[in-house]
Amino acid sequence: MPSSRLFKIGTLNIQKRNRSPAKAERIEAAIAAQAWDVLFFQECLLGHDEKILGLEKLRAEFPFEATSTSRIFKNGIWMGNAILSKHPLHHVKSLKFRHARGMSQRSALAARLELGGKRCLLVSLHLGLLEGERNKQISQILAYCHDNAKDFDGLVLAGDFNDWSGRCHRDLSLWSHDVKQWKALSAPDDISLQAQPLTYPAAFPILALDRIYAWGACSIERRLALGGPMISDHRAVVADLRLR
Repeated sequence: MPSSRLFKIGTLNIQKRNRSPAKAERIEAAIAAQAWDVLFFQECLLGHDEKILGLEKLRAEFPFEATSTSRIFKNGIWMGNAILSKHPLHHVKSLKFRHARGMSQRSALAARLELGGKRCLLVSLHLGLLEGERNKQISQILAYCHDNAKDFDGLVLAGDFNDWSGRCHRDLSLWSHDVKQWKALSAPDDISLQAQPLTYPAAFPILALDRIYAWGACSIERRLALGGPMISDHRAVVADLRLR
């Protein structure tokens, strides 16, 4: 694959809606309308084998599936993060966040992917509702990325940041300029919060909770939130990923 090719990636918090057949079909129809290469999901309902429930058509189109569970419900169904990819995923790792009393169980999902001759580290994340836990969670993710940076040409973080205040974005911007393994984001608008489209609530979005960031050999040329029929309480974000 030529390195100049654009890859379409996207992220969506599906709000545990994939268990209902009717809702799963709506999710599949909305996603299938886009020519995706890689999809990041949050709040997926997962079976005992950690396979995504109810999205068989998408799983057939995206044969490389990775999941990480964050918590279990009384009926034995798990909820967690997922990455669906048309390209092979390797060395999948669940990053279990440390949580104190009163904080929700959360996790992130890291996977290795080679696109256009470049080695990419992908992280699908769903941060907590409280600023204190978000700060600890993003610090844990960045520490993992920093420790493994020598193995990759680029990094993509995508998911539901729940970052009402913009604190996580400020932390990421500072980290972008401090980290030595990956240079700062390639374009000025990439480090602007205004470059992230509004996604929540889906009907009348006022907050950019769902985001896609890229570093190093990975750069984002376009981000937009999908309109159309609402398939979650969040809007999906789609982006063009270029590899340098």
